[in-house]
Amino acid sequence: MEIKGFLPDPVSQFDKFKATPQSTKQVALDLTKQQLQLILVKQLWWPISQPTAIKAVWLFVGRTMPDVLDCFSDKLDEAKKSNIDYAILLLDKSSPSSSESRSDASDVNVDDCQKVFSTEIDFPEIHWLQLGGKEVFDKESKQITSTLDGKLSAQPCNFWNGDPHGVCEHLEQLIFFKEVLLKRARLSCIVGVSNWKYRGLRPFFEGPNSDVIRAKDYKPLRDCRYIFWGAVPSNFDKSQLLEGSQMLLLEDGFIRSLGLGLLGEAPLSIVGDDDHLYFDARGESRLENILQNTSFDEKLINRAAELRQKIISTRLSKYNLQKKGVEELALIEGQHKILVVGQVENDKSIEFGGAQIKKNKELLKTVRQAYPSAYIAYKPHPDTLTGLRPGLIDDQTIAENCDQYLTNYDIIDAIEWCDTVCTITSLTGFEALMRGKHVVCYGHPFYAGWGLTDDVFPISRRTATRTMDELIAAALILYPQYLHPPTQLPCTPEVLIDWLVEMKQKKPTLWGIVGQKITMIERYVLLSLGSAFDGLRRFAGKISGK
Repeated sequence: MEIKGFLPDPVSQFDKFKATPQSTKQVALDLTKQQLQLILVKQLWWPISQPTAIKAVWLFVGRTMPDVLDCFSDKLDEAKKSNIDYAILLLDKSSPSSSESRSDASDVNVDDCQKVFSTEIDFPEIHWLQLGGKEVFDKESKQITSTLDGKLSAQPCNFWNGDPHGVCEHLEQLIFFKEVLLKRARLSCIVGVSNWKYRGLRPFFEGPNSDVIRAKDYKPLRDCRYIFWGAVPSNFDKSQLLEGSQMLLLEDGFIRSLGLGLLGEAPLSIVGDDDHLYFDARGESRLENILQNTSFDEKLINRAAELRQKIISTRLSKYNLQKKGVEELALIEGQHKILVVGQVENDKSIEFGGAQIKKNKELLKTVRQAYPSAYIAYKPHPDTLTGLRPGLIDDQTIAENCDQYLTNYDIIDAIEWCDTVCTITSLTGFEALMRGKHVVCYGHPFYAGWGLTDDVFPISRRTATRTMDELIAAALILYPQYLHPPTQLPCTPEVLIDWLVEMKQKKPTLWGIVGQKITMIERYVLLSLGSAFDGLRRFAGKISGK
């Protein structure tokens, strides 16, 4: 079977100094059976030259036949009167079709296609069609320009950085976008979050066929995805959902940002679950289900191994704070070195996954009792040092139970220094595992229970044994969503890491530092006002007897 692509002759190049591209020539592309299958399954508009395929100079695309007729009846009449070869492609294969329509992209050969009329515009497919010189029109018969950058190029380019690349790489990116945008294609309602949080979350759900709205409280709608941050409100029950609607819980991903959320940094990755987020050990999360039941193929494992090495070599962590300060970790020989990691004590991961220890003070004392002769360094969570979140330990407890107190030290340096990390549920334990460190868990974090950690309080339902790369594949590739900040497009973890490394290497500007300080003050004021209003509401409730 000969497979022809939309791409021009590789010799032809786009001359950026001219108004129009050079003439292009269609070339045959050698695709593997796996790539061909991906094209067909994902419906990525690839023409197939086979005897049974209908040729089309004009192609009409819609979800159902009535959609096409409603939008393009005049164009269909024009094609018939002018004897223009045309085909109708229906995206909904379950809908009734006529003799002139097709429900599979492989049934249409659009190698000679000139115009495409589509009732629904999907960015990856439109870009792919336009890259091949096809004119694309919307349901109002207006020509569509690529929503990526408003211009066309004779050379396929990386969507995130604009670098030229080959056909196979371009195909993989198109499939990635197609899968992400199909998942987004519905109404999403983000419930009960601040303006700042809404602005940060909205890009993760926007798409050509998706609408994103915000609501202070739950409002019953059909066919709506309701999004809650961290946990479901106590006054909400899933039985309230109308037909076709669903609930989604969100939390920050494991590679979050260049700075703290409390300082105004928007999340660059999120994770979502239907019932239990990864930190909620009261039930099985989607991440736990992946680790318990997934069969990881060799390609994914190799990708995870490369991703792990990339994270280690670039010294990335969740917040990438890049702090060292004036502290120096002691050079200890012949003594076991332990890093105890503090957390925000009202964090949901402590409440729902903290087992029997839920306070930093209790953790530090317990570790000292378990390792009386070890050299112990304690590092508090950076959010607690701002004074905005609970979890600081008193000076006497620090003096009696640890040898060094790290208030302003890079977490990666601290991990590399120690032999063992002791934590309740901190993500630092996961970052330490990646770097080959011994990790002791006093709670039930997502990375415990798979044979990689020492678990003081084991989780009996986690019975699978996983390798480090399988854990990486689940937690950093299959579970989260990532956002590329410059383009606001969905991206892979590798793409986000490249951007983070580039940003870390840039020196901060004066205006950037000032802007961060202003944002921090603004958020502090908002948090303070919110706490004050909450107090007033509780006081008013007591007075009224509610």
